[in-house]
Amino acid sequence: MKTLTSLAALVATPKVFAHAGDHGSHIFATLGHLFSQPDHLVMAAAGVLAGLIAVVLVRRRA
Repeated sequence: MKTLTSLAALVATPKVFAHAGDHGSHIFATLGHLFSQPDHLVMAAAGVLAGLIAVVLVRRRA
């Protein structure tokens, strides 16, 4: 698990500086930004897919 966390940190670090802007101004502005940027949508979809795969694998083991 430590290896996966380290890999995720290395992959995500360049994206932190990908675009400028204040993301903490207002909750609706933040949500609008998150749902309108393709890079955020791709990462959200990847997270949902990883979660679904994890649930399926855990249920198969049980």
